[in-house]
Amino acid sequence: MPDPRSALTPVAIGPVKLAAGLTCEERPLADLVLISAWPETEKPVFDAVGKTLETAMPDDCRTAAATDGLTVFRVAPRRLMIVSEATALLDPLRDAVPETDGAVSQQGHSRVRLRLSGPGAAALLARGAPVDLDEVVFPVGAFAQTCIHHMWVQVHRTAATPETFDIYVLRSFALSFWQWLTEAAHIATQTSRGAHSLAWQTNEHTENGEVDHVCKKPGRNHRNRP
Repeated sequence: MPDPRSALTPVAIGPVKLAAGLTCEERPLADLVLISAWPETEKPVFDAVGKTLETAMPDDCRTAAATDGLTVFRVAPRRLMIVSEATALLDPLRDAVPETDGAVSQQGHSRVRLRLSGPGAAALLARGAPVDLDEVVFPVGAFAQTCIHHMWVQVHRTAATPETFDIYVLRSFALSFWQWLTEAAHIATQTSRGAHSLAWQTNEHTENGEVDHVCKKPGRNHRNRP
């Protein structure tokens, strides 16, 4: 069976430099599987999946469980999204989950994964995502399902230094999202704030230990305490 063609073939698929030190590239998926359990079978299904993959299941819909080459997201009640970097997952997971207990489907063909890495990555995504991506509240391992420019995305922080995010987008919207991302970076770097416009968000700790989110722009300081 031939390898699937990239949805981003009409454009450079990276790594593409968006700003100083900030790059984006497509990260192919070895496999992506969705698992849905029924209300009365959630625990046995999750236990079977964890035993088959030899990894713990995530406790909530905010933090992924990751091991070498494998990431498990709890994307909804009784639903898992499992991403593999190297091995196929469909057959062993179908063997592990009886059809009477849940549904297992391969969805890698329907998603594109982009990796955004470098200083200002969170600030760039924040131009479109209504989610607080500050590392204090969105640490390594955290993920969120949200919309950017009216497109569904799943944003997963994979590293702190440099800032690194994996962004999952539906295949039919991948090219549109790529265009938004590159245009947003271009606009940011062309503003009066110059090359540092994607790195204006910093955290400062107050005397009582709270975190101040400081938006540093020429001639003014805006502070928004959480």
